[in-house]
Amino acid sequence: MQQAGLLDTRAFGALSAVYDAAKIGYCVTYPSLPAPTLVDRPLSLADADGLLSVLSWLQRVLPRGKGAVPRALGKALARPLSRYLTTRHGTKLVLSPSSYDVYATMRGCDNAWDYHDFEVIRAGTPEGGVLYEVGANVGYFAVEHAKLDPGGRVYAFEPQSDLARAIAASASANGFGNLFVYNVLVGDRSGEATLYLAPGTIHASAVPDSGRPISSTVSMPMIALDDLVESGAALPPDLVKIDVEGSEALVFQGAARLFRSAKPHIYLEYLPEFDVGGRIRSEIEALLRDVPSYRLLGSPNNSLRHKYRERLFAIRSDADWADIDEVFLLNTDRPVRSQAMFENGTGAID
Repeated sequence: MQQAGLLDTRAFGALSAVYDAAKIGYCVTYPSLPAPTLVDRPLSLADADGLLSVLSWLQRVLPRGKGAVPRALGKALARPLSRYLTTRHGTKLVLSPSSYDVYATMRGCDNAWDYHDFEVIRAGTPEGGVLYEVGANVGYFAVEHAKLDPGGRVYAFEPQSDLARAIAASASANGFGNLFVYNVLVGDRSGEATLYLAPGTIHASAVPDSGRPISSTVSMPMIALDDLVESGAALPPDLVKIDVEGSEALVFQGAARLFRSAKPHIYLEYLPEFDVGGRIRSEIEALLRDVPSYRLLGSPNNSLRHKYRERLFAIRSDADWADIDEVFLLNTDRPVRSQAMFENGTGAID
């Protein structure tokens, strides 16, 4: 197996447990938390395509319970780290029983999740670059990118422990030495915080007013990206992908120095109806004032794509803000892999 350099955590004592990549990939946790399950033997995995095909069909035909039914069946029928889905690019994505609704959706979408988002991530991350995925969930973007750019590095941050273990197991199953998994919240400070869980794993959040239903809460560690990078525990990013269900403002606050010094490209989910008090937009606009090389681009939501000829368009007005479901902060001084994504006729730079 390809061996990556160990993360240097000496300057950041809270992140001290680094696990051997030959077991389940690199997974860093606070020592006060239970350690992720270590697998001292090769994972014994079964292909889940057949089961997921049935669940995907159920999602299409059920009048209700399109998410709840696959989740319930996954928890009932599947053991942790026992099955995998072969992704669009041939990566083994190890499955967590709690997220079979996500995997069933992927099965119905050519074994991919929000593939248009993945194309933007790929286009914006230079060859051999460093990608942060904050709110990695099942880890599709992280494992797919780790395969397609073996010379780069991917840092996946996921607070839900079963999902973090599944991503780390995916790194092991594929022999990736360039994928590092942090089982933590990312926010405005380093310390303890509350994770608000939802019925579906894709809606867990660090804020109680995310607009999603709350099923339970759990106390767990939070890190600020400023602390992580300044400690030397992680390389500065070329691109940061953020999808944290309404707590994006906390991520920006905890990365204030990093975003103004390294100036990475930043790609985040942005749903105006869930931006309580405009706090996420305020953080974005403050960064734009401080870093003139950033250009503000938006991706139109699905119902409004007919209004825009570009996949990414320049945000110039409040009306534009209301039409988007994603924001891309493009640092025009930093390279990208594919300029075509961000040029006239395809992107939004004009």
